[in-house]
Amino acid sequence: MLSSTIMQIRRANRFLFFIFIALSSVAQAQTGTSSPYSRYGIGDLQTFSHARNAGMGGLSFAVREDSVVPDFINFNNPASYTAIKFTSFDAGIMGSYGNLKNSRNNETVTNASVQYFGFGFPVTKWWGGCFGLKPYSSVGYGMSDSSSVSDTLSGTEIPVSNSFTGKGGLNQFYIGSSVQPFKNSISRFRRSEKYKTLIAEKDSAQIKKIERSLRWASGLSFGINSSFLFGTLDRERRIEYNSSSYFDFKQTNSSDLGGFYFNLGAQYSYTFKRGTSLVFGAVFTPNTNIKGSQTTLAERFQKVQTADGGYDNIKDTVKYEKSSPGSVTLPMSFGGGVVYKKAGKWQFGFDYLQQNWSNYQAFGQTDALSDSRRYSGGAEIGIGKDQVLGRGKTVLRLGGYYTQTFLQLKSTQLNDYGLTFGVGFPIARKSSMINLAFEIGERGTTANDLIKEQYVNLRLGFTFNDKWFLKRKYD
Repeated sequence: MLSSTIMQIRRANRFLFFIFIALSSVAQAQTGTSSPYSRYGIGDLQTFSHARNAGMGGLSFAVREDSVVPDFINFNNPASYTAIKFTSFDAGIMGSYGNLKNSRNNETVTNASVQYFGFGFPVTKWWGGCFGLKPYSSVGYGMSDSSSVSDTLSGTEIPVSNSFTGKGGLNQFYIGSSVQPFKNSISRFRRSEKYKTLIAEKDSAQIKKIERSLRWASGLSFGINSSFLFGTLDRERRIEYNSSSYFDFKQTNSSDLGGFYFNLGAQYSYTFKRGTSLVFGAVFTPNTNIKGSQTTLAERFQKVQTADGGYDNIKDTVKYEKSSPGSVTLPMSFGGGVVYKKAGKWQFGFDYLQQNWSNYQAFGQTDALSDSRRYSGGAEIGIGKDQVLGRGKTVLRLGGYYTQTFLQLKSTQLNDYGLTFGVGFPIARKSSMINLAFEIGERGTTANDLIKEQYVNLRLGFTFNDKWFLKRKYD
């Protein structure tokens, strides 16, 4: 008994060590994008980051755990936590390759980042919990253009270089809980005094009616994620003149944000007689204000060239506002999905998500964003036998998505669409798995001198499961 307890404590220590490493990595690796479109709003949203969901086009709202794959943490709908049967540790990373082009230029960018970690556990048969850390948004861009101004004294045109850079992002630390209030309700009914009375009265019709109602209700789950968003967004604009008669100019805006954020979820699962199941899911996030402070620094300078690249020789400060308090308004969002599946064999489904970004504000300023809508669908199928060499099934995935993004620039709505492919490999035991997902997509357009992004993302996820603190029986 003592040796078993010591072994479980050692397992717990290993999990806590993994959590510490993941926590440190995600907190430090905020920049998960190289897109010029991360300049707007709070940056690129990192919503569908789990490798399993990504392989199915982001399908997640109605996805619940079953025997197709080991337990995983579906943090996109907290109602799914009631399906967690093991203590689960989930972590993932992403690498991306992109091509950016407009009517004049073409550029290649690459990026890599830690995507998420999560720790889920069953509290009881009808109650599940979870906590973790993941990026909420990422800012990472650098771009420039050229123009000219007229010098009224000399009557000549002065070349001007304008550059824009940004980095940072918001992280999301979340604690989630989910309940399935009517699970095992038929067993509880059969132990109740009412059941005994109906048996004594031989009222089988009433018993069937009650059990039918309880069976319908048993598949309902509710969940909530309580999150704390935190991070820094740094943006800089530079204007440099190709003339010693003018001072150059730069302005830096740095925003430190932190506040609580909640999202709600519900799922309903019904299993038919032939073993297939239909699952409905819904999610809702209310309008949220995140408190913060913003520091603005505007300076005039002259660029001094040196052998190692040069430096900015500051001449004077045009504007300095330190830590002006304010808030960022994150919009209400809602979505839903449906999945049809055969436990242990296959599943497919569709999702819809709407986010009302037209209500976005940051420190009293709007950013001309519009409401976004995302349509996605996908499927997965397990291949091979359940017990091949003591391992679980290999899982193949396919999906796609189409998004009307919150970006509407130069009277042009920017769309984002792509195809996804994925595979899951069981490792060590069938309770652990490696998930790979590939995304091939395109965002934006070259019309109206805008930028088109063509990208390939590779996501790698690890799921480890174990049973902790079980009461073992000995003969």
